[in-house]
Amino acid sequence: MGVTISVTVVLPDGNPASGSDITFLNNSAIFKGSKNWTGTTGKEGTCIWNDMDKGNFGLGDIYVFQANYMDPTNGKEYIGNKTVRIKRDQNVLINLREAQIGETFYLKISNEDLSIVSTLPEGDEIVSVIKELAITTKNKLSHASVMLETYIVESFIRARLKQKNNWNDSFEKLPLGALLKEDEVKKMLGTSFSRRVSILNDLRIAAVHPKGVGTYFEESSIGLGLIKDLISDWFRST
Repeated sequence: MGVTISVTVVLPDGNPASGSDITFLNNSAIFKGSKNWTGTTGKEGTCIWNDMDKGNFGLGDIYVFQANYMDPTNGKEYIGNKTVRIKRDQNVLINLREAQIGETFYLKISNEDLSIVSTLPEGDEIVSVIKELAITTKNKLSHASVMLETYIVESFIRARLKQKNNWNDSFEKLPLGALLKEDEVKKMLGTSFSRRVSILNDLRIAAVHPKGVGTYFEESSIGLGLIKDLISDWFRST
C-alpha cells in the first residue's frame, strides 16, 4: 500500500478553496527543485495523491506545498504555502491569504492590453512571448517563466525610453543589468520598479534562489506582477 498525501486548501473565511492550483516539490538537498507534482482541488477543497513512495518521492524528505486560488467572481488572488516532512500518509492543510501587490500567479492580460503592446517597437514579438509565458506559467515552469518575463520587461523598458525620447543608441548593445545603471533608466523606473526589475534580472541565473530553491512562488510571481504593473502604468494611459 503506497503513501497517500491529501492536501486541503481553505480560504480566509474558512470555506474550501475549490479549484485551487497546488504544486509541491522535494526540498531535500539531493532533489532540490528537481520535480514538481501538481494538482487541482475538488469540491471540498482537497486534492489527493496515492502511491507516492516511488521515483523521486522520498519518505522522510521535506516537501514545499504551494496553493494558488483566484476567486472567479471578482478576480482576487489568494496564496498559501506549507513545508512538511513526510514520513507516512499525510494530511496537509493550507490556509490561504489574499495576495499582495506584486504577488500574482495567473497571467491576466486582456486582449485590449495585448493590442496596446503590439503597437510597441517589436510589439508582435513581445505579444508572442507573452503567449508563450502563459503556457510556462500554467505548467508552473518557474525558471522558464523568469527568462520570458525578463525578456518582456526589458522590451518594455526599451520601448518606454523610445516613447519618452530618452533613447540613446549606446543602449542598443547593453545587457539589462548594465541598462539599469543608466541615469535615464533609473529615473524612468523609480525606486520601486528598479528594485523589482533588478530582482527579476538576478533570477535569470539558475543558481540564484533567495530561499535555496527556485519555487514558483518565489520566482515567477515577481515577473508576472511587474509585467501587469508596467503595462498599466506606462502604456495603458498613453
